[in-house]
Amino acid sequence: MTDQSAFSKKNIENAVIPPKHDLLDELHLPPVLVTFIRQNARMLQVVAISLVVVILAWIFYDQYSAKQRQAAAANFAAALQLPDQTERVQAIEKVAEDYSGTPTAIWAELELGHLAFQAEDYDQALTRYDRVLDDLDTDNPVMPLLRLSIAQSLEFTREYEKALTHYNRLIDEPGYAAEVYPAMGRIYEMQGDTAKAVAIYEKYLALSEEEPVAGDGRNATRLLIEDKLTRLKEGGEAPSEEKEATP
Repeated sequence: MTDQSAFSKKNIENAVIPPKHDLLDELHLPPVLVTFIRQNARMLQVVAISLVVVILAWIFYDQYSAKQRQAAAANFAAALQLPDQTERVQAIEKVAEDYSGTPTAIWAELELGHLAFQAEDYDQALTRYDRVLDDLDTDNPVMPLLRLSIAQSLEFTREYEKALTHYNRLIDEPGYAAEVYPAMGRIYEMQGDTAKAVAIYEKYLALSEEEPVAGDGRNATRLLIEDKLTRLKEGGEAPSEEKEATP
């Protein structure tokens, strides 16, 4: 009897083919998870590719934003150094326009507001300040300075109630009360509200009692407020409008 070859057709047909293994089998994942992955392989591939694209886009955008911030800061610094006022304003305006959305653009708008204020163009100053106000978070450390600038501009455009609103929001800000109280008293005087002016000036004097000052122990603002209080309590007339505030 002849030996039958292991490679004969009959033996091949009767042979048991071992199951095919892939990476999922090697990972020893739960069968339910393996089944889900195999049934949704196409969808999972699309999700994975989309995730990679999003990550790469975020990396490239972050790099682009960093370059924009650096360029904005450099151009703003160069603009501030220009000796000619007109050229300086134009260069700062270009920074605000070209790099909108960057922190430097906010500082550029704020500087343009200050320049307009110094030129006594208070309407233009308010336009610039309002743009910054729209872009600034309420907890931004620049906010108190911005509110002070807006209040002073409103005071000079004789929008006293709006100015008082901004001044009132600065009373509790550290370092601002000593400047805000005289300004509020000045507005109340302009409005002819002697009682409120006296109350505000007295608050200022109480606030400044323990402030260290040179000379005779009283600073110039305190002396001015004391004189105003004396006049107001004696029934003196309200002062004429004077430009006392500065940004």
